[in-house]
Amino acid sequence: MSEIVEGTAEGLGTEAPEAPTENRHDFFKRRLRELGVYDKDADYEGSIGEWVEQLSATFRGQGHSGMSAEVTIDLFRQLMDEWKGPAIPATKGK
Repeated sequence: MSEIVEGTAEGLGTEAPEAPTENRHDFFKRRLRELGVYDKDADYEGSIGEWVEQLSATFRGQGHSGMSAEVTIDLFRQLMDEWKGPAIPATKGK
């Protein structure tokens, strides 16, 4: 699964869609199907594909442009990394 998250469109054997023939949400759904993440034998019995599609639909509903999309994703990733990062040791009151 890490290949999907870390890979680029080029690295995954496809090119980004040419606007306006395919919007970002439709591209995501198509690629998720191609990658097999909806399959019942995929991670989490195919739920990952559904979850990513739901995130994409929410993202689309927010009306992000290319730039705001990148900033939003970067900030979300930063917050996730910080949240799952090493625990800060507790100190006794000063």
